Amino acid sequence: MSYSATSQVTVTCHADAMQVLSKPQLFSNQVSQHISVPNGMDDEQHQTYRQLIEPFFSTTAIAQFQPACVALVERQVTALIDHADGMTIDFITAFARPFALDIQWLFMGWPDDYKPLIQAWLQAQQQAQRRQDKSAMVMLAAEFEQHIATLAKLAQQQSQPTVMRQLTELRIHGRALSLAELTSLIRNWTVGELATITASVGIITGYLAQHPQLQQQLRNNDLPLRESIDEILRIHAPLPSNRRRTRCPVQLAQQELPSGTPITLVWPEIQRDAAVFPQPLTFNPQQNAAHNLLYGAGVHVCPGKPLAQLELETFTRILLEQVSCLELAGQPTWSNYPATGFSSLPLRLSA
Repeated sequence: MSYSATSQVTVTCHADAMQVLSKPQLFSNQVSQHISVPNGMDDEQHQTYRQLIEPFFSTTAIAQFQPACVALVERQVTALIDHADGMTIDFITAFARPFALDIQWLFMGWPDDYKPLIQAWLQAQQQAQRRQDKSAMVMLAAEFEQHIATLAKLAQQQSQPTVMRQLTELRIHGRALSLAELTSLIRNWTVGELATITASVGIITGYLAQHPQLQQQLRNNDLPLRESIDEILRIHAPLPSNRRRTRCPVQLAQQELPSGTPITLVWPEIQRDAAVFPQPLTFNPQQNAAHNLLYGAGVHVCPGKPLAQLELETFTRILLEQVSCLELAGQPTWSNYPATGFSSLPLRLSA
């Protein structure tokens, strides 16, 4: 743990991270002046809103979504092979980014003709974040809210019970969610997940391209797929960080922290802490699974974990089934913090 002159605490130790994650009475998720449903909520408020969204990720809900997820992945992997069989491609541009968008679009049940507007918004948002252009980000936040308002109206006119329509029908304390609440919830689901799914798909594929023996073990079902994916994403974390704030004076790593101290959990370093993972860069899912914090821990553990697991497992399984040769075709480029994953990943694949 480091403690800067500006009273910012950076957590890089697994034990410290577990203390932060397991003691919500000491470490608050309310770290922004803007509403964040339910990520940036504490205590009963968090529980109330989280209970609203958990049914969307239930065993039944995920089973219902699975056939559509499988069909989409099969179409997109087949199209990738048809387009790039034996060729060198940038996998991030050619597959990872469009796949992350399409799978989230499918899950939400949004109309396809609205996709270009959201794509343009995402590009503008990413550019504003890179520039740290706060005025642009404020304008883009308002624009996103208007997009959600339009998509909510469209969903209410649909006869199909899409996820978007079900979200507009949610009730809390006897009332419908406000537009601000609905926008915050959907922004956490979609915008946040787009980055992590893009990063995860790229990281998994890049790792497999560099480890042909692991590819074959997974094809032969010699290793459990889910645990293998989780271990790859422990070695190369798809999420850069999370934030917390102390709710009262606390002691963390023998350091006394006053109430209100901002804390940043740095996942790439936490997930490679040699005190917990003796060989942090070595693939060893059986040894490391119990301490893997890929989806967090405690009351704020990622509610969308079952959906992410379905998407990543389906993608990896179908990729390995349809591709016999997957290899690097150049030097990958890693994204700069606070982004994570590959910014480019040159690959060559063959059916």
